[in-house]
Amino acid sequence: MNLLFLAGALIFYLNNIIAVDQLIVYNNQLKNEIVKYQQNNNILMMERNKLLSYERIKSIAIEKLGLNLYDHNFDANLFFINRSKLNR
Repeated sequence: MNLLFLAGALIFYLNNIIAVDQLIVYNNQLKNEIVKYQQNNNILMMERNKLLSYERIKSIAIEKLGLNLYDHNFDANLFFINRSKLNR
């Protein structure tokens, strides 16, 4: 009877060790996935900041939309639009 109890306890113990090892592997996979998403997020944030830069927006506004921006009045947000270039 004691031998049967000991065998059952040993099987339970080994099963727990296997389950914990599987959880550790899964946890590491999730951590690696989180790192990958964080890196991707950082890349996207840098790209977003580049696209939102004033100099880039200003050059597009001037070249493609024909806007004239007076830098000394930038705080007043004074833009002049060449309407003929908007319909392109």
